[in-house]
Amino acid sequence: MKRNPKQSSAAKPGKVWQKTQYSNLLRYVPSGTYFARIRVGGKLIRRSLETTVLSVAKLKLADLEKEERTRLENHKQFGAGKATFDDLLVEYRTRLEAHHPQGRRRAGDESLWASTGLTLGQHGAEGDFQ
Repeated sequence: MKRNPKQSSAAKPGKVWQKTQYSNLLRYVPSGTYFARIRVGGKLIRRSLETTVLSVAKLKLADLEKEERTRLENHKQFGAGKATFDDLLVEYRTRLEAHHPQGRRRAGDESLWASTGLTLGQHGAEGDFQ
């Protein structure tokens, strides 16, 4: 019987997911890709770390956990109605940048910001608010 070269000896035959010695870190055996399996705010999140290298996966897992916990805290703050306009503007621009990085933006996207007259200064929004 031939073994899959990516399948390690620690993986049980017939199993697709392999546990690692690190909590919240799983390995998908057919591809060798590592996945995070974390619980944040009572919800289970399973997301690919897009790597087959264990040391890189550990670093990405820590980053993902921090990002998800920060996202939960921000969501609680906005949901409680304690956010200022500056906070909302920063969050909007962060989400916009995450979904449309500089290289993927369409022509004319910058004109949207130019038409509003808003700029984000060191301490928040600056512009003509009337």
